[in-house]
Amino acid sequence: MAHRIDYGRLVAGGIGLVVLGMFVVGYGIVVWHSPTSCGGATMSAGDRCAVTEVDGKHRESLLNESTYATQTIPLPDGNDWDTLKPRDKIHTTTVWDTILDAKNARTFDEQRAATIGNARVMVVCGALTVALGATMAWWARRRRSA
Repeated sequence: MAHRIDYGRLVAGGIGLVVLGMFVVGYGIVVWHSPTSCGGATMSAGDRCAVTEVDGKHRESLLNESTYATQTIPLPDGNDWDTLKPRDKIHTTTVWDTILDAKNARTFDEQRAATIGNARVMVVCGALTVALGATMAWWARRRRSA
């Protein structure tokens, strides 16, 4: 027994995909043009964004110089606590200098590039969804009228 295709539902599904794709494209454009943020806070040019993974969850924390520039910490020469011996020299550095050397602290430009990259993916996926929905609706209408 052959199944009958309901072309009306295919047209409705195609229109639904077009609407969904337009929302995704719109959201991607909004993200693309929004201020650069880190963990929900707006970043400035000199800030850093610490990117960590805690319990399998991606986390971002905004770090700014005004908070950490005055706090100092002791460090041995060579920054290696494991090889520290008596009478070795210890110097102090600011927490901010340590943050600047961290591998997981993104600069403003790196964070912006990551945000724009995500927005580009959203816009492209949304555009493909619109194209798929429009093609599906067009094809189903053509088949229904034939």
